[in-house]
Amino acid sequence: MHDLAAMARALECSRRTLERWREDKTFPMPGKREKLDAWVVRVRAWESSRPRRNGRVFAPEAPAKQPGQDWVGQGQRALAMMRLHNLAVQRGEYLSKKQVHEEWRQRAFAVSRMLLGLPRKLAAHVPSALAELVEREAMVITRQALQEYTRDGESTPAAAVSDEAPA
Repeated sequence: MHDLAAMARALECSRRTLERWREDKTFPMPGKREKLDAWVVRVRAWESSRPRRNGRVFAPEAPAKQPGQDWVGQGQRALAMMRLHNLAVQRGEYLSKKQVHEEWRQRAFAVSRMLLGLPRKLAAHVPSALAELVEREAMVITRQALQEYTRDGESTPAAAVSDEAPA
């Protein structure tokens, strides 16, 4: 068998290219007593038969692995993602649930104030005989809408804050 440098020179390619090719399962490895020239002919035939896309050699798609088949890789990716998350938390790139809750509570309060002032503004634009009736009906509708908006449930800000882990 010849050394890697001699093989690369005979193929007129870099040693790294030859190393990459040797990782391919279909690469024709030289026989123990095979002449270098004969092996170069086999490699050239192998190289020309490789699938090409837009003039460039590409590796065919690897068969899809079944779920759970690559559990070591999945575990390593999960650990890497967890480390990235912890790093982002340490850097302060995420907001706490309390901060988000307080921000949305303030926004909800501002929206409530605007909506509760709406009936009075509407009443100012109708004849005085209807103003009281319009204001009263608009206030009832507004309060119902706000009550529906601020209902209790698992997705409300109060429920989210109660899930907050102690620091």
